[in-house]
Amino acid sequence: MEKELTKFEKEMQKVLLKQRSELLNNIKAREKKSNDEDRRDSSSKDDCDIVADELEAIKENSLRSHEVNRLKALENALGRISQGTYGKCMKCGKKITQERLRAIPWALLCIDCKNETEARSVRLKQVSESLERNSEYDDYNDRDEDDNDD
Repeated sequence: MEKELTKFEKEMQKVLLKQRSELLNNIKAREKKSNDEDRRDSSSKDDCDIVADELEAIKENSLRSHEVNRLKALENALGRISQGTYGKCMKCGKKITQERLRAIPWALLCIDCKNETEARSVRLKQVSESLERNSEYDDYNDRDEDDNDD
């Protein structure tokens, strides 16, 4: 037996469904535009036009990927509403604030866990960059030692 949704869950379900519908419409419109452009004759294009088209295609693929990821996030949030787990942090299990969920309806983490995750990500990036710099320095020193072997 399904649990009765709270007023807030109903509100967020409505928001998520609206966002999903808008996103699906955007994806369909982008797909139609892309198909229409593909049907156009490209034989009269010069090199600049071809490069511009390729750059536009790269941008479109990036946007499409972002939209698909967002759609998955919306679908997952809707699933969590129906499963009764919406608004619970996936890391610590605490309640995600309504303010956060209103801002990011598909949020998986409470603000504390999100901040911790982002801080860890920044630290990992800094360590990675530091290791890269050290590796480049070691490679440079190795070349110097190789040059001095003569």
